[in-house]
Amino acid sequence: MKRTALLPLALCLLLGACAPKTAPAPSDPVKAAPQSLEARTTYNYLLYQDYLSRINRLSMSGEAPDQTTLAELRTSAADALRRVIGAEPDPQLYLELASLYWNSPDAGARARDILTDGLAKFPENPLLTTYLARSWMQEGKRKKGLTILEDYVKAHPEEYEVRIRLAQAYLDSGMPAEALDQLKRLSKEARTPDVLLLFASARARLGETQLAIADLKNALKQDPNNFEALAELAYLYETVGKYSEAEKTYRRILSMGDVRNEVRLRVILLNLKLNNVDEAMRLSLDGPNSKAFLLDAASLFLNEGFHAQASTVLDALASDGNPPGEYWFYKAVIAWEGENDGIKAAEALEKIEKGHPFYSRALEFRGRLLHSVGRSDEALELTREGRELFPENNQFYLLEAAILVEIDRMEQALDTLEAGLKVKHDDPELMYEKGALLETMGRRDDALEYMETMLAAHPDNPQALNFVGYTLAEENRDLRRALVLVQAAYRLDPQSGFIADSLAWVHYKLGEYDKAWKYINEAVTQRPNIPDLWDHYGDIAAALDKNSEARAAYRKAIELGHSDPDAVKAKIKGLQ
Repeated sequence: MKRTALLPLALCLLLGACAPKTAPAPSDPVKAAPQSLEARTTYNYLLYQDYLSRINRLSMSGEAPDQTTLAELRTSAADALRRVIGAEPDPQLYLELASLYWNSPDAGARARDILTDGLAKFPENPLLTTYLARSWMQEGKRKKGLTILEDYVKAHPEEYEVRIRLAQAYLDSGMPAEALDQLKRLSKEARTPDVLLLFASARARLGETQLAIADLKNALKQDPNNFEALAELAYLYETVGKYSEAEKTYRRILSMGDVRNEVRLRVILLNLKLNNVDEAMRLSLDGPNSKAFLLDAASLFLNEGFHAQASTVLDALASDGNPPGEYWFYKAVIAWEGENDGIKAAEALEKIEKGHPFYSRALEFRGRLLHSVGRSDEALELTREGRELFPENNQFYLLEAAILVEIDRMEQALDTLEAGLKVKHDDPELMYEKGALLETMGRRDDALEYMETMLAAHPDNPQALNFVGYTLAEENRDLRRALVLVQAAYRLDPQSGFIADSLAWVHYKLGEYDKAWKYINEAVTQRPNIPDLWDHYGDIAAALDKNSEARAAYRKAIELGHSDPDAVKAKIKGLQ
């Protein structure tokens, strides 16, 4: 059925010029249906459009639609459309019928049945093929969907639209090489800006960044204002360190007018990286005067170390004399990080009201600040308030315990951690700190037993694995198990200098000095200011007859404040 043939009759029915005034309403298809096949077909299509319009109005009303009513309308629309298809089958009508079920509970199966019926009548139709493949992929059966597209492309090598969709499906499936292979088979005429974007995406994922940039430039020659191409080009420039080019590209997007704040923020960040601080400030102050934007802009200045400028940006939030709580939080960060003024920072945090979403963070931050300036009793008052107001927040228990340890009130610190564990059973941070505290208190056996309990609850916790493994090595027992544990910890957190040190120490205890040497070098590279690591470095170097390295390492340990310098000096004297 040709869609254009519907318009005159549609207008006729809607205006009432072609039917008697007593004609039944369109909602009663049995009584209202005209007698001729062509008229009935047109009438059923109009019924379908009416039901579809009612579905759309109900779905977009702003309220949760009644699902029973929605299902009834969908069924009525589908019945009307099936009658149209029965009279005059058309691929587009099968697609429309399938689309009625995209959002229904059994969407995939029902839509696929319809598309399969359509393909039985129109086996070469590319759209029906594409949508059938998409239906399978949306259900997570990506391979089945890909196979449908692959088979079609093999049978129709000149059908570029399906080849392009296959390339996109490969990209969505994490197969950029296969996507690029399909795209390269397209003619030059088929390489539209959208296709060149796919080229660029595939090449970028394969590490061919310069070729991806060239594809995007070609896309922009065809469509200079292609937002997606500009955004991708700017991002790729950033990844290769071409900040000036990235900044110019983002500015092109910015000049296009109504763009999201993220673009302006990217331009601000790039100007900061290029040390164009004044321009970054202008872009910030000339941007939207919204709380979200100004806080994001201030964060960029803070992260790049421009504390004074961050403060100026924040002051735009206080122009009405009633700054939000976030303003004071950021001011506290600036006072602490930029001015090293803990008192000023704490005073700023004190202005955040109890009901504010940042209040718990402000309370914890104030506690840390007051403790850092020697006002530990006040800090403890804040942690106790935090525990009372936010009992599920483990940070207050951890902070209170840390303060108590530092002021040598170990038993109270242990009580605090146990109080936290009563509220948050099996919390890994609280459990680890309790085990570590038992070790600090000289209760190594209790600490080891407790950490074994923690490992039973959290077998993939790298800190607990490391603790047990290192402790076993220190006691020179069960070294093979110790090695398994610290190797597991290392796999989970290979950037931890402490875990690398533990791995080195277990190998040392096993007499595997070459392996120990490898890991102790990693450890001191990652944690160069820890005296115990340099002490271990010296022991391992000495075992390998690297006496000059051992001597230098021991001296480094003493310089960094080793807890037992006399023992380290004795090691130096013992070297040949």
